[in-house]
Amino acid sequence: MYRKGVEIVDIQEIKKRADDKSSKKKYKEYHYDLFEKFLRYSGVEGKDVVVLGCSTGLDCQLFVLAGAKTVLGVDLDPGIGSDYLAPNVAYLRESISNLSSIANDSFDVVYSVAVFEHVFDIQGALNECRRILRPGGLAYILSAPLWNSPFGHHYKSLMENYPWIHLVLGESEAEIFLDRNGVKDCGNGSVREALQYIYHPQHFNRYPAAYYELAANSVENIAILHNKAGRQPIESFGNLEFFNKAVERGFSKDELLSNMHLLVFRKKFRSKAVNAIRSVAWAVRPIARSLKRKL
Repeated sequence: MYRKGVEIVDIQEIKKRADDKSSKKKYKEYHYDLFEKFLRYSGVEGKDVVVLGCSTGLDCQLFVLAGAKTVLGVDLDPGIGSDYLAPNVAYLRESISNLSSIANDSFDVVYSVAVFEHVFDIQGALNECRRILRPGGLAYILSAPLWNSPFGHHYKSLMENYPWIHLVLGESEAEIFLDRNGVKDCGNGSVREALQYIYHPQHFNRYPAAYYELAANSVENIAILHNKAGRQPIESFGNLEFFNKAVERGFSKDELLSNMHLLVFRKKFRSKAVNAIRSVAWAVRPIARSLKRKL
């Protein structure tokens, strides 16, 4: 449970209400968990929020249920907003690298999950995030899974037993390999269609984890609260065949295990004095929220 103003946000209640109202009966626990982690950095009640890469709108729903004043979902997906409509939710079909339809200082929160690994102009997108944030506003940007990670192809259900296969085999080789090993279905379309998506050069930026950190460090007038890649323990994988082959091809072990990058920052105020005071509060706030959660 997390404090939002003087009320309490119960993540379990939000999940229940989202499941009840959503046209999809199951919404990935992955997104609920990420939303819960976001709440450690910022409250939601009464705030104007933009969700970058909103897809069908289910992340927008979480913000509405948590008390956001308004929510704008942004995506290029043809199905944008198709799973969630509400009076205080709007949708915009636009590239997150060039949010020209949005004025400066428009939002209190910028939220983006599993999107920036598809973005080629990361620095441009981050600059746009800063531009549309109000002074003191918070950006929470999780990029995952990264391309060089075990399932950077985003089709874990198809190749769960063969992590890192996409870094070693080409499209045709992967199709032959999967067929020989009895993989005939990916649960959502054919194996061939999945592989065509995975290997299409425009679907993933294929940047290493370090690039995300460098891009964040180049953005001006922000106070970075978190800018770090997360790594999976190698012990969590049973099959290291393609891991070892990727290492032989020159990939570092750290890079292969870096499955995500989390960037959290606030837009600075114009006053240096205000920034100095606020920076202390920004640093302490996640710790305070974590302690409240344990009480």
